[in-house]
Amino acid sequence: MDKKQRFGARLKTIRKSRGLTQEGLGQQIGRSTETISQLERGVIYPGLDTAESLATALSVSLDDLVLGGGSQNSRSEVPLSECMLLLRDMDDRKLSIALSQIRALAEADI
Repeated sequence: MDKKQRFGARLKTIRKSRGLTQEGLGQQIGRSTETISQLERGVIYPGLDTAESLATALSVSLDDLVLGGGSQNSRSEVPLSECMLLLRDMDDRKLSIALSQIRALAEADI
């Protein structure tokens, strides 16, 4: 498997884990569904701007998207990314409550 195919497989896995369609991801980053499909199939490799847009839309680091997991923090990347997705859609009141609960958990002696 070459680097385009490895990238495409990672992109597809992350996109699906986020519950996004190719069309939805394409809309988020201003690219066509066909472009997302070509990226996932390893037909093309993204430029830096597209890769950065994909990483932002998928709430993953650019390193993890392009190079894959395997960093020291890879174990916590998925839960953190999921938290970021949930927090991103909250209003100020809900964010305040969530932050209070996170602080309480961090200080708890469990």
